[in-house]
Amino acid sequence: TKCKCQEAEELSLQQKLAMVKADFERRDKEAAAQIDHRIEKVEEASSRLIRSLEMQLKTTEEAQKVAALAVADAPNQYQALEASEAERKLLEDKLAHTIHELEHSSEVALTKQQQV
Repeated sequence: TKCKCQEAEELSLQQKLAMVKADFERRDKEAAAQIDHRIEKVEEASSRLIRSLEMQLKTTEEAQKVAALAVADAPNQYQALEASEAERKLLEDKLAHTIHELEHSSEVALTKQQQV
């Protein structure tokens, strides 16, 4: 048989063990809650980052499409520019010819007026 002293000591040790075990379980739950909270924050941040990257990718793809259209249309734009330049040159020539004719007509009219 155990003596009362030993029984009291065992009871005290069992109580201490139960307290340590309860404290450990409490700390374990707190740590698990903190880890869950951190995981949730990381998942939220990851989700925001993914959405941001998707938007950037979409914007980049749209910019590439616009650039590709511009490159594809460049020969047409160049031809239109050349046509405009040719038309401008033609109009300048016509204007110069018209000015020359007006000057000639003015000289002829002036000459006729002086003869009269």
